[in-house]
Amino acid sequence: MSDRKMNRIFTTRTPDKPGAFMRACKVIMDHSGNIVRVSYNKGINLFIEVNATEEQLNAIDKELADISYVDEAPPEPTVLVMNVRITDVPGALYPVLKIINEYNVNISYLNSSADMKGYQDFNIGMVVDNPGVSRKILDEVAELYALDVQDYNGNDRELDNTVFYIRLANGIQKLFRFDDGKVKQFITEASKVSAALTAKGEDPSKALENVKQIANYIAFNRDLNFRAKIQHIDVTADTTLHIIEPPCGSNMYILRNMDDLLFIDTGLGIYTDELLLELREMFPAFYSMNKRFLVTHADPDHCGLLSLLDDVEIIATAKTAERLYKRDDSYDGRRSPESLA
Repeated sequence: MSDRKMNRIFTTRTPDKPGAFMRACKVIMDHSGNIVRVSYNKGINLFIEVNATEEQLNAIDKELADISYVDEAPPEPTVLVMNVRITDVPGALYPVLKIINEYNVNISYLNSSADMKGYQDFNIGMVVDNPGVSRKILDEVAELYALDVQDYNGNDRELDNTVFYIRLANGIQKLFRFDDGKVKQFITEASKVSAALTAKGEDPSKALENVKQIANYIAFNRDLNFRAKIQHIDVTADTTLHIIEPPCGSNMYILRNMDDLLFIDTGLGIYTDELLLELREMFPAFYSMNKRFLVTHADPDHCGLLSLLDDVEIIATAKTAERLYKRDDSYDGRRSPESLA
């Protein structure tokens, strides 16, 4: 067998008497296993996660079975601890408890701490027999509050994906200083994408990993690291085409004729500050110039600056105009469709 080490969770039926856990530990120690996690609650089996080679793990499994500490094919329930950020007002925790209760799951661990900013962080631990129930609890709580997964024993592929995108959402929040509402929105959308890819027989983890890499790339290339490629092309004696190419693409094209500017798309909103700085350097009288915006379509990477600029003319098809008006996240909902040409 391979010498590569891996983790395995043993669900043990240790007797409720002194020395029972020590006996299990000795079996693991005798086979050079390393205990990396233990979870025990009164009245619930003891879960021991061990790191060792496959051969060593099999030997541990056999010896624990010989002393009647494990079943031949033990179930692997989900050991899950989620951190929920809850508004510090009366009754705010109740909806979370109601969700957990509706799935007949017992809470095995609970503590909280206030952050002096009007919120409380609740750590809620559960042992759930069905990974599908764990996924539903996480997704439903995420619709109410910002949450993160503090601990998880990793025993189900689909639940792995759920934990991944929840942790990814919290990582992105730190990268871009998003508020809790954006985190909840990200988790909701990631859940839909994950379900759609799973239904097609595709692995959502690949798409989620790509999102993570793109987020890290965008975050790294912000502020002082922002290096856009700038081009200036004379179209006629009076008209110049200016092209701004941000590090991640989503180019912005500006046609200038005297004091008139025609923008063709406006890039990603995440680079708003950086793009405005480039525009002010390119056009010192930027805010007093006449500006029109041609939006080719309503994807966020084509209309990032629109919500920040007032009193400008926007040119778009009727379909694009309707989508812009409805997209509060990319357009801020400050204009009616009738104001879009």
